[in-house]
Amino acid sequence: MSKKRIVLILAVAFLFFSASVFLFFRGRDDVDESSPELGGKTYTNEEIGYVMSYPIDWEVEERTDSELFHPKLDDGKDLQTEIDLDTFSYIFGTDLVGQSPLTYIEGTINYNIEKRVYLNQNEFTVRQWYDIVALMEAYVSRRISEAEFIRISNEVVDKGYITSEREKIFDPWIPKGEITEIGKKDVLKTTRIGDHRYNGYQYYLISVDDYIFVFSFGYGGAVIPREMWSRSDRHIREMIRTLKMI
Repeated sequence: MSKKRIVLILAVAFLFFSASVFLFFRGRDDVDESSPELGGKTYTNEEIGYVMSYPIDWEVEERTDSELFHPKLDDGKDLQTEIDLDTFSYIFGTDLVGQSPLTYIEGTINYNIEKRVYLNQNEFTVRQWYDIVALMEAYVSRRISEAEFIRISNEVVDKGYITSEREKIFDPWIPKGEITEIGKKDVLKTTRIGDHRYNGYQYYLISVDDYIFVFSFGYGGAVIPREMWSRSDRHIREMIRTLKMI
């Protein structure tokens, strides 16, 4: 058998092997994402006009109070800016409450996924919306001046994101986040520093029609296992995939 023929046979065998491995992992991912735990009930909001699925056996608690996305946003409302800062006060929210077994001891623990809906009055992308939050935090913390806030916020409006002096704006307390795609939707995924209950908070921001949807959950802490972070992440991804306006 010639050397060329041997090389050709090995190349074909390698291609078949690679294709088999790819199909195996793709099929396994499809099974994971369609597992009964991720599907189940459908939540319908007639007031705003959207639907999404959420896990079986979870409870939905609606929230009609008003909170800002970031507490320091309220301290910056005296800024002379054309940006409508009311867009950072949510107009409707839900807490999705589920239970998970504890890892090392018997029993279960309740844990929440929060969803907040903000009216996108400035017609921002999620990148612009979040970058203005970061700018506001930097201004209130006196890391930038009012003039710098106005200049850089104009940059965000014109160019779509912060392009200059990023080291003044983003830090471990307000990370820049990353844009990823979930269910053909652009999602900004970021974290925030934790508090007395959790080590940190995971956030997912999505722009749908005239609204910004924000999903979040706490992770870490004394009794929150790593598996719970993974479960919450899968649940939110499924909610985002099924989220649509009606």
